[in-house]
Amino acid sequence: MRRRTLVGGMLAATMLVACDDDGPDGSRGGSGASDDGGASGAGADAPPRTSVPVLYGPVEIDVAIVSVARSGEHLVLTLELTADDPDGDLGSGPVDTLQQLVSGDYGQARAFDGLRLLDLDGDRVAVIAMDADGRSIRTEPEASWSERSGAGDSERVQLVYGDLGVEEVAVLVPKGGLLESIPVVDEELPDAGAETPVDLSAVDSAPVAPLTSFSRDLTTTTRTESSEESTTVSLGSDVLFESSSAELNGSAQAVIEDAARTLAEHEPGPVQVVGHTDSVDDEAFNQALSEERAQAVTDVLGTLVDDAEYPLEASGKGEGEPVADNGTDEGRTLNRRVELSIDTPLAEEQASTGELPEFEGQDATGEEGVELTESGTTPYRVRAPGARLVQDHLVVTLEFTRLDEKIDSVSGIQDSTGSAESWLPTGHELIKTEGGIAVMDGPVATLPVLHHMGDEGSAIRPLTDLRTNSRLDGGVTRVSEIVYPAGLAVEDTVTLQLGEKSWRLTDVPVTR
Repeated sequence: MRRRTLVGGMLAATMLVACDDDGPDGSRGGSGASDDGGASGAGADAPPRTSVPVLYGPVEIDVAIVSVARSGEHLVLTLELTADDPDGDLGSGPVDTLQQLVSGDYGQARAFDGLRLLDLDGDRVAVIAMDADGRSIRTEPEASWSERSGAGDSERVQLVYGDLGVEEVAVLVPKGGLLESIPVVDEELPDAGAETPVDLSAVDSAPVAPLTSFSRDLTTTTRTESSEESTTVSLGSDVLFESSSAELNGSAQAVIEDAARTLAEHEPGPVQVVGHTDSVDDEAFNQALSEERAQAVTDVLGTLVDDAEYPLEASGKGEGEPVADNGTDEGRTLNRRVELSIDTPLAEEQASTGELPEFEGQDATGEEGVELTESGTTPYRVRAPGARLVQDHLVVTLEFTRLDEKIDSVSGIQDSTGSAESWLPTGHELIKTEGGIAVMDGPVATLPVLHHMGDEGSAIRPLTDLRTNSRLDGGVTRVSEIVYPAGLAVEDTVTLQLGEKSWRLTDVPVTR
């Protein structure tokens, strides 16, 4: 059964709108449009896009998919990159430039890690394959760009991924867009124009990971993390108990009632109720307190759910499994929690949770956008002209326009995680991404869909741009697209928000 997303109460589990060639101020920017100017998904007969423009300074690189071919246990993505670069702005060429633009890590390790293959129907992602030395499996162009630079010149690159086992994939190109319905072919690999052929024998790991989701209720400290078959709801102890106490306070009943509704909307199954504390007080005290708090929540839950269908088991972990830094007040608050975990899928899609909470930051419609001009940072405008549903996933289009006139080859725009750091799950890497931009449903903020870069202990990254600080010149507009979890309660418009005091964009139209 496909996972659905519960946003009624506390739970929120796991597009493409083309933009004009000109930015909102008339400047030239990444378009997000197909070659004939039509938007993918704009009509029932519109063909899916197979290329997107990606900007680097004044140069537009056309990123076109030549093929996604199945070869043994792997998928090989072949891209052709074309650019008109008479002044040599690209330096080493479009392949090297695209690597810089879409890689979350600097240097050659994990090159192209932001460019991912997706099975959205199965909620899975394939990240670039690595060799035994932790380097991406890819080809190098056979001749230097400086020898061939000129109008319409192109280079090819082949990238290797794990096999998703499907006949079509979507390809997320950071700073370009989501390319949908790309067929997987069982054919010989096309010519890569490479120094040497791609070496599939060098593959040491080719991760295929499930997509997961993470949300936070801004009116409480409730945090929710969901994958294909399980959900964990973290109830903040500070809204349940007084300090160092296991006696439920006056607000606890309503919070636990919401949790009971969450459980009842899952298919029947065992529920683990686990208490956690911060590291204040000694270890023995914290262990006992965590057990007592878990039991207090379990006792109330037992009066609200059918314990024959949802058997409850209480336990405590004390201070042993923190999710944040115990050296800060905010970290200790997050660590004081009672977690409810159930390993069954949601039975059905849920309705919207209601009213948005009050907001102290900049607030505008998605069409208007907001201007971020804080001293010492790159000034830019962010707009959200539209969104749409792709295989039940909400995909939002954002436009970032630099407002000054500087030619900047280094810093670009600020990231969109720092101001929302407290929203992020444990293990989410704080590289410069758009991972903190949430879709709001009432007080519930749902982050872009997440995945591990390898096994369960590896870093967590969002399906967004992973390097927002790359070059963006004055007056230029960059287009970016963000993938959100499947099954959100989406109506005709959605609201986006970054942090609790940064910015909020309302009335973003959704194309179905």
